[in-house]
Amino acid sequence: QEFNRDLSVHAINAFAELRKLEIAALNRPDRTFDGLTICEALAATGLRSIRYLKEIPSLQKITVNDLDPRACEAIRQNLEFNHCDVSRVQITQKDAQ
Repeated sequence: QEFNRDLSVHAINAFAELRKLEIAALNRPDRTFDGLTICEALAATGLRSIRYLKEIPSLQKITVNDLDPRACEAIRQNLEFNHCDVSRVQITQKDAQ
């Protein structure tokens, strides 16, 4: 699991850099890269989301979702424990369909 989280962080950072370059190449002042919005649909304890918040500089907002109310509470606690900027986080308790 840790390797998968490492890989997803690196892949998203690479995507963000490529997207910035693509938008810059357009040379249009009305098009800017405003950062990324991510949804983690099956978050469980929110560990991956915490990594995203801490390791993806271009992340503007993340929705962290799990159907289990205990998981949502664990997400809240883990965000607090890891001193995350919760103003960029939306926790939802919904079916990930």
